[in-house]
Amino acid sequence: MSEQRERIVVGIDGSALSKAALRWALAEATRRAAAVDVIHVWSYPAVAMTPYAATAVPVVSPEDLESAAERVVTDAMAEVHDAVGDVVVTSTTERGHPAEVLVSKAKGATMLVVGSHGHGGFAGMLLGSTSNQLLHHACVPVVVVNSTATMADGRIVVGVDGSPASIDALRWALAEARVRHVGVDVVHAWQYPGVLFFGETMVIAADDVEAGAKEVLEHTMAAVADERADLDVRTSVERGHAVGVLTEHAKDAGLVVVGSRGRGGFSGLLLGSVSSEVVHHATCPAVVVRTGE
Repeated sequence: MSEQRERIVVGIDGSALSKAALRWALAEATRRAAAVDVIHVWSYPAVAMTPYAATAVPVVSPEDLESAAERVVTDAMAEVHDAVGDVVVTSTTERGHPAEVLVSKAKGATMLVVGSHGHGGFAGMLLGSTSNQLLHHACVPVVVVNSTATMADGRIVVGVDGSPASIDALRWALAEARVRHVGVDVVHAWQYPGVLFFGETMVIAADDVEAGAKEVLEHTMAAVADERADLDVRTSVERGHAVGVLTEHAKDAGLVVVGSRGRGGFSGLLLGSVSSEVVHHATCPAVVVRTGE
């Protein structure tokens, strides 16, 4: 029996960034010999409200919306034709809620790829309703492409904090580095806390906090000792807010990777503020790797 081909799911909406996400996915699929599923999700009704109407009035038929959705996919595929190469691509349109459809379609896939901004839909505002739901609920790594210049093969930057989620993110980053033949920068950021405990200030030496941060990084790297073998891995412990430290490191990176954790499905997920802020501010594609309980 032949080995099942990896599958990358891409959500598009016709925007420049969604096409950049598609190009990124095609390049990734070429590296992995994976297939690509391109999906555009549309919904009905399209309505107009007037001061003279007591109810919403449909202004576009479902057939027209479906035809427009098919044109979005056709136009996007025509624009990235040069990047397809030998990649097996399946393109579809589907009616429904964008986040729900994409999360469902991504089950069993290698990753889900989207652009950070678009024409509303799932890409909308990066941390808006539908995009945010993808980060919260997808059961596979979510890649958010933040720029139309996304083909860089720079080093992979991964933020760690000692949690199981960040260790999973690091494992993903190391595996991706093998696919790309690039190095990995593992970054742990720490801050000196001003802490009040029952009205009293707890004095913690900055040296002690830094020493604890270095210990966290040592334990994290020990957990992936086998996975990092023969890879060019650099580690650093830096004082500062994690978001600022990671986005600064990722300026010239090929990817920045962070972890998240949750219970899965649409029942809820605790997407940490660092993860969501890194995705929001990174200038290179950002990957959220989720750990389920």
